[in-house]
Amino acid sequence: MKNLKFSLLLLLIFSANSGALVRYVFPELSLDDSTVVVSFKTDAPVTRPNVYYDRFDNDGPYGDYLYNLYFRKDTSDTFFSFRLKNIEPGVLYRYVVTVNNERNLTIPSREKYFRVIRDKKGNLRFGLAYDVLPFVGYKGDGVVSIRWVLTREADEAFVIVYDGDRPIAQVGSVEKTKEFEYDIHELPHNKRLFYRVYSICGDDTLTSSGWFSTLKDPGHEFSFVFMGDSRSNWRWPNSVDHTNYIAVTTLNLLARILGRYEHDFVIFSGDLIGGGTTDTTQALEQYLTWLSAVWQDNRNAFYFNVVGNHDATAPNRRLPNGDYVPLEPPYSSECYWARMFVLPENGPEAPKGMAPYRENTYSFDWGDVHFVVLNDDYGYYRKNKHRRPAALTPEQWDWLINDLKANQGKWIIVAYHEPTFSPLGRQDFDSTQIDSLWRVFDRYGVTAVINGHEHIYARLDVDSTLVPGMKNVIPQFISGRAGAPKYRTNRKLAFESHVRAIDNSRHFVLVHASRDSLVFQAIDFDGKVIDRWVAKKR
Repeated sequence: MKNLKFSLLLLLIFSANSGALVRYVFPELSLDDSTVVVSFKTDAPVTRPNVYYDRFDNDGPYGDYLYNLYFRKDTSDTFFSFRLKNIEPGVLYRYVVTVNNERNLTIPSREKYFRVIRDKKGNLRFGLAYDVLPFVGYKGDGVVSIRWVLTREADEAFVIVYDGDRPIAQVGSVEKTKEFEYDIHELPHNKRLFYRVYSICGDDTLTSSGWFSTLKDPGHEFSFVFMGDSRSNWRWPNSVDHTNYIAVTTLNLLARILGRYEHDFVIFSGDLIGGGTTDTTQALEQYLTWLSAVWQDNRNAFYFNVVGNHDATAPNRRLPNGDYVPLEPPYSSECYWARMFVLPENGPEAPKGMAPYRENTYSFDWGDVHFVVLNDDYGYYRKNKHRRPAALTPEQWDWLINDLKANQGKWIIVAYHEPTFSPLGRQDFDSTQIDSLWRVFDRYGVTAVINGHEHIYARLDVDSTLVPGMKNVIPQFISGRAGAPKYRTNRKLAFESHVRAIDNSRHFVLVHASRDSLVFQAIDFDGKVIDRWVAKKR
């Protein structure tokens, strides 16, 4: 991800006018006579402007706001300004603005943060605050990284990691910048460690904290979660859950629910965001919105994200006929993805001039399990009104086979976005690759396959009656209801004799892994187990 500033002026050259329909709100802060002022301008008249704000609690949970300011007389305008009350110096605050656009949809901004402090003369000024809250990422081989972005430059920053009360690692630098990403090496394995983040500017210090699990060695049990599809859009009746094309309300709820279940990490199976924009600023805002929405969990658990077809369109280049094609590096969606997240970098090499596979195709080990993440939407486009079929590129094929060969004898879980067998009957994966792909999975002992894309939960058994030549039965899991609008399941199903479970509730899948078994449980938001499957050693 590395450097969200990355030549924003240059990127704006590629931005396109979003049109009259207001879908994004970008609030700004100022100080007027020691009062914090929130202002925002829209590119078309809007109504019912509101500002919500409250103290930020590092340990949550949070969701509601204590304060709400609004125009007492409704008005249609393009510029609004609010003076905030009851602001205490030194306290970190969070805030959101909302408006109603021309279609009377409520349009919220992403949650943002601020602090005011007093200088030595007693005057108020803005202090350090977060633009991206500190979160943990895993790069493979035991390397943990802590990433955060500030709203203004700090003079120095560092991270201290504790094992109980004992500090065991410290990383940092004296560098005047807003963006920080520190790798922590040589951590003890099989531990749950506490960390504290420090950002310093003169006599102003901002802190945050969280936990993370270190690499599990073979023989050690652990749990992880998988889920997918948190994007929203403007055509479905979920008008209260569409902040910047993200189902933020659902993700906030999910993050709180996951806090009840012990898990080292989450595999998010694609379509994190709505995408579909040529505007690089809006693409960036979607990813920042998603990071804020999952933060309550991501501060304590790693997220291994999978590229989905919507993610692959942020940003893109729109053609006059409505089709779109990918931008070239460094403006491609793959480059944006790599800049936003902290993920392993051991994927294949891309041909010269092509988008990188860095952090969108990768693998890692945890305990007795080997995980493989593929990008079947690499170079995504739409031509002649038809989307590029989901497929693996030649580089991914070669890399996948070599990776699987090198990890025989382990549990192996493979994740990619579009399912090859959809019980809803859609065929978005390249049909010419399906048999070859599953024969590779079968030959090299893949235990299970994880997909998203369809906004349901489903488990299908894939065997020789679907793919001639397969010797084993491999389950294909679909988990696509982390906020995306649900799809109907009360219909005639494709591959019906292979469907072992199907449900359209909002859910996640919790997996407990040990040397001898993998136990999968699909759990809805009320805590009900809607499906359970246990992997058996072959």
